[in-house]
Amino acid sequence: MPTPEETSTKISLEKSANTSVPPPSKISVQESAPSKLITSLLGSFSALPDISNNLANAAVDNSHPSAPGVLKEGPILKKSKALKMWQRKFARLFAGYLEYSSKPPEATTAEVDAVLLLSEYSVHEDHNLRDGTFILMKSNNGKGDYLFQGTTEGEHKLWLDILREQIAESANNPNAVVSSSLPTLRQRTSMSSFQSRRFFKGRKKEEAAEPQAKPKVFGLLLRELQDSEIDQELFVPKIVVQTASYLEHCLTTEGLFRKSGSTALLKSLCAKYDAGEPVDLSEVLDPNAVAGLLKKFLRDLKEPLFTYQLYDHWMKFEGVPDNDKITFVRKYYKQLPPLNQSTWKYLLELLVKVKEREAQNLMSASNLAIVFGPNVLWKENGTMEDSTLEARVVSALLKFFILNKDEILKP
Repeated sequence: MPTPEETSTKISLEKSANTSVPPPSKISVQESAPSKLITSLLGSFSALPDISNNLANAAVDNSHPSAPGVLKEGPILKKSKALKMWQRKFARLFAGYLEYSSKPPEATTAEVDAVLLLSEYSVHEDHNLRDGTFILMKSNNGKGDYLFQGTTEGEHKLWLDILREQIAESANNPNAVVSSSLPTLRQRTSMSSFQSRRFFKGRKKEEAAEPQAKPKVFGLLLRELQDSEIDQELFVPKIVVQTASYLEHCLTTEGLFRKSGSTALLKSLCAKYDAGEPVDLSEVLDPNAVAGLLKKFLRDLKEPLFTYQLYDHWMKFEGVPDNDKITFVRKYYKQLPPLNQSTWKYLLELLVKVKEREAQNLMSASNLAIVFGPNVLWKENGTMEDSTLEARVVSALLKFFILNKDEILKP
């Protein structure tokens, strides 16, 4: 028995079919209406292709802000002044101000981490080797600048364009925002100096000095690594430099990057890096564990080294004519963020050195590509079907990189 909503939708569509009315440019459908139901109902109305298309599009269009007055909202990356690393925030842009929080709006109260009055800032796009391209909101009164990045190239451009537009409008009407309409800033708890002295005076000595949290190395975006974790001369993560330098002395190890090392040793090394403890790999006697450490660092990145942004482009590699493959690979290699690009260049040099000792280590370009490929590119929220396709395409792509390194990397 059809529900009232189904009956209403069907009657409405039947009326549209019997009335000579030009198809609307867009028909609004409640987000809660299941898109499957819409598609099945529309399937029987072949005479209304335009209405069908518009309704289907409206059913899946969730990109528009839902809160009153929001011009744009969503995740954004902000560079922390204290930690000097990129952190994920959730931002909302209103006419006259930008607010952001550490959690999604639906998971927070009315309080936010910060509110930036647009009339007090100018906006520019800037670029440096460490951070790549970013949005600089520069204070007009010395309150402090803010650095933002979109989570994708498309989102980055949308944020930049709308911030430019709104800041220009705010400059013409600086008093448009009423302070009473601004959200409440989240209060950060702190103790007075008197309370602090009393609190620590009565504590045991070992409890008073809690160890300071160290920066993590695993499970981050490359750009979230602190400067202290980046080799400033090579512009490559230190863990990559240290593991690659070690492995250069083990190039004849049979099955390097293919064979597994000690699980306990690998776990211990990961814990030391994440705790910020000094690690001396020269004391390690298991090359396969060190190779596993390098692969784990890459595999645990929040975003693959070859980036989600370029995933669809890389996956077209097989269909590119052989004569155009060098140009194709160079094009997208050059589009990698600066830190990703320099890191992959450094790793590729290592893989070529391993391949050159194929007679001893039995690791051909094909073998290296097969075992290393899953660590540099995967689809966001991918399926088993995606993994099967990736295994073939990415291994072919990496084999091509290894065999054509000099041509691809030339200036």
